[in-house]
Amino acid sequence: MRKKTYKALIAVSFVSLLLCVGTYEVLKYHQKFKETDSLIDSEIQNIEKGITLKLLNTVNNPDGSVDKTFKYSIQPSNATNQQVKVSAKYFDNSDCSDVLTASIAIESKTITLKCKADFSKKIYVTITSLDDESKSAQIVIDYVKKLKSISYRSDDQEINKSWTSGYGFDSSVTSKAQYKNSFTFEEIVQANYSKFTKDKSYTFKVKDVSIEGVQFSFEDRDTFEDEVKQNFEKALKTKITNMSDSYFTADEMWNFSNDNEYHSSLKKIDLDGIGFYVVIVKATYYCVEDTTIEFKINKNWEFSFVDQNAYADKKVNVDLIKPEVNNIEF
Repeated sequence: MRKKTYKALIAVSFVSLLLCVGTYEVLKYHQKFKETDSLIDSEIQNIEKGITLKLLNTVNNPDGSVDKTFKYSIQPSNATNQQVKVSAKYFDNSDCSDVLTASIAIESKTITLKCKADFSKKIYVTITSLDDESKSAQIVIDYVKKLKSISYRSDDQEINKSWTSGYGFDSSVTSKAQYKNSFTFEEIVQANYSKFTKDKSYTFKVKDVSIEGVQFSFEDRDTFEDEVKQNFEKALKTKITNMSDSYFTADEMWNFSNDNEYHSSLKKIDLDGIGFYVVIVKATYYCVEDTTIEFKINKNWEFSFVDQNAYADKKVNVDLIKPEVNNIEF
């Protein structure tokens, strides 16, 4: 009996399939891809035993799905029966057709994966020889986390965000604010991500920051209002631009003016406060990795001049000495 000469061996490996773009490795091959192996559009790569793989194209469909088409090879190249079948299921063998489907074109030896939605469980795509079902290749598909949008992280106040200036970062949360009184991205803006099986880090920056005063109320404000407002707005813009996690400390508040009346007023602060400052903050937050994703804020923020014993160790200097009477006679 003539020994059968040819067996169909299919080996496929995909790297970085994005939007259904995932990470793939050949599970039934005796040597897996190294992490440094990569495949990009129009690149042909030689794989173990001369098998080749080529990413042909990527199509972004009007319905939001993404097609990735790959060419596969059969070894030996003149195997008698080169018919294969392809299937896709979650790693637990459950159906994944609502998020990903796989189809194969035998004549052109191409596989098309259609990703219709993000997913949070790994998917296995299996290609099997119809001539010998013991010959197959399995591809592990991951969904890389994607940033969908960014939006304002708002509280329930009519004033979109409230701070109590002077406490210092560690003790700055009061009943007026749902979030810590810092200016980090996470405290101001909410990042909205896709489902994923493979994590990815995103970074954010802010630009085009402007501050406009709306309402200023402060005891004995006539002598120092303009100076305090100017220094306050300058410091606030810097904190927002740098997305600082530092709060307005008692020292910063004290140094907004050298006016002794201002310092005297700060020394008198109790839990009821001595004033507030409402400003309009305009800024653009954006993603460094994808600058097309950004969010513009145009919000009222209120800063209340409230503290308790924050200035107990501060010194108020003397401006002048004034007798209560102008003339004394004996």
